[in-house]
Amino acid sequence: MQLKWYHAAIVVITILATLLFWSFHKAQPQALPGDYRSFSRVGSQGFATPAELERMLNRNPSHRAMLEAYRVHAQYPDFSRPLDKTMVDLIDPWKHIDEPLPLVGDPALRTEGGVKKRIEELKKSGKSDAEIEADLKKYYDTQPKYQFAANRHTLTFGDELIVTLRVTDTNGAKLPYTLGDVFILGDPLFTKSQLGSPDFNDNGISPDQTADDGVTTFSWKIPGEDKKYWGNLKLIVQIKPKGAKEPIEVSHTFFASPISPAKFTDNFSERLENGSLVIDAVIDVKRECKFVFQANLYDYRGNPTHWVTVNQVFEPGFRTVSFVFFGKIFRDNGYSGKFTIRDLRGTCENLPFPARWIGDPAKADAIANANPLEEPVLYYMPYTTKTYTTLREYALKDFSNAEWSSPEKDARLREMGEAARGEN
Repeated sequence: MQLKWYHAAIVVITILATLLFWSFHKAQPQALPGDYRSFSRVGSQGFATPAELERMLNRNPSHRAMLEAYRVHAQYPDFSRPLDKTMVDLIDPWKHIDEPLPLVGDPALRTEGGVKKRIEELKKSGKSDAEIEADLKKYYDTQPKYQFAANRHTLTFGDELIVTLRVTDTNGAKLPYTLGDVFILGDPLFTKSQLGSPDFNDNGISPDQTADDGVTTFSWKIPGEDKKYWGNLKLIVQIKPKGAKEPIEVSHTFFASPISPAKFTDNFSERLENGSLVIDAVIDVKRECKFVFQANLYDYRGNPTHWVTVNQVFEPGFRTVSFVFFGKIFRDNGYSGKFTIRDLRGTCENLPFPARWIGDPAKADAIANANPLEEPVLYYMPYTTKTYTTLREYALKDFSNAEWSSPEKDARLREMGEAARGEN
């Protein structure tokens, strides 16, 4: 959802694919997961559904429409939102699947520069832009496709990256292929060298699931907590599909975070506070940092109920993170019984000044004048499967039905209300 910058493949073939996408697929932009769905609950009595809100805003993006949209959004706080199964970026927050991309047979069309040169040549031959687009699209549509899928968009120390590779023909059917060189390439910020070779097979040997199904499975772990393993790394694979004259080099980019700023412990507790469920999680902090923590809550039937986030500065030591699951979300959706917190994750901002300076007026000048770091902007806490199920069962009456209130919300409603009245 957030922090998608590390998903951007900076390999040449991805630049090429992006160029082609904008050339040949000029569709209207689609709403991102959570644009509206995370703002309101489907079926909420007395409130517009997300789809209705979207139609309202697209039909009449007036101050009044924006006011009504904000009223729906602000019934719950930003740090504790309704969660449903359609919000795939939050339900499965680590998984990443690349778009299918062409295995370009013509070496001259494998780079952005090569494509531009071919376009210029076709223009000089007298072809129109529309004809050039049609010719290139026809060519790329005749090429086989490859697709990577990974269990992690970010690899943390101690965790295992598992990536699958599928190659298909123009009809989407499995296409036989062989592999040449396979290796991990470091982030140029720290190293231009190879960082080793992953294990891979299509023999049904774990983590590969099925032997000889045409899906190759690669696996790799960060060897150590060295900075050379930090940043945007690439899995480089040379593929030679059936009928090709030479191998074609492709890559899958992932973010690697070998330095652990903190880790979750097994220490959890629960409480009710102001009609909301609070689950406290103890973390072992290794470095002073401005952290962003996230977690999901599920009911006893496995239905997602809440997504929560906590922003907090911590110094080293054992610290407590309080995840607040807003009461009205339980009441509006009829959630009761025992609940399980899971999908715990956390990031730490890599700042060029001590995190404890944040919010200190005396440090404003020092923060403003701090030299930017030539390093990635984030550390990731190690991936964890830790969960906690509440000890007691909760009834609906245990939770508050009150909407979220805050001085900031009240001020914004007044401001938006005045703008809406000015349209009359």
